[in-house]
Amino acid sequence: MGAYVENCIGQQCSELVSIPLLDNMKATLKADLDVAELNKVLHKYIQQEVIKAVKGTFDTQMEGAVEQITDNVTRLTQSNVNAAIEKFQDCVCEKAFVGFSAYMSDGFVVAHSQSLSQGSTLIFDRTETNTAFVYNTNTGVFTAPSSGMYALTWTICVDSRIKDEDIGEFGTELVVDGQICGALHADTEQHADDDCSTGFIIKNVRRNAYVRNIYAHQGAILSREDRTRTTFSGWKLN
Repeated sequence: MGAYVENCIGQQCSELVSIPLLDNMKATLKADLDVAELNKVLHKYIQQEVIKAVKGTFDTQMEGAVEQITDNVTRLTQSNVNAAIEKFQDCVCEKAFVGFSAYMSDGFVVAHSQSLSQGSTLIFDRTETNTAFVYNTNTGVFTAPSSGMYALTWTICVDSRIKDEDIGEFGTELVVDGQICGALHADTEQHADDDCSTGFIIKNVRRNAYVRNIYAHQGAILSREDRTRTTFSGWKLN
């Protein structure tokens, strides 16, 4: 087993290693090995490994910090951009006229009114005014482009001349943002008679509005160019 030389002086103490040996005569011998170069190599290797470990840890921490900062800046920037877009859209919507005026056409009204059941949405298939297509002539739903106060009105006319023993009767209600906000009843009461009923409200609208049938009807809805129109209209007040 090796041991450091006891009588070394100064720098030599770190450069010599004493190793006991035995010759053929079993006599004790001693060999001194110079490990100075080995110490230098080990010192350099250890130094490099320490630097590498420290640098690796630093790089990893810096990379994580940069990613975190980038994510925060991206989220903040996107949030600011979205807020600016929403503000711009609200500004545009407030300044531009928003409104629609829809009605049922001659060739559509009879078949449509006969197909209505309780809870069915009334479809007004033609429009005179429809800014930015806020009213959908396929679904019968008005979608508010921005929340605010709206004026909404609808007129329902009934025709007693279409089957059901010359009786015309329909009941409807206006639904705004899922809540019932008005109801109309139109009933001819007499043979070969027509009848119309109109509703009007001013209401804060956040999402949408539509008119629906509320009970079993008789006759048909009346909407003809030469007599009268069944209509649904609305416009923003602010």
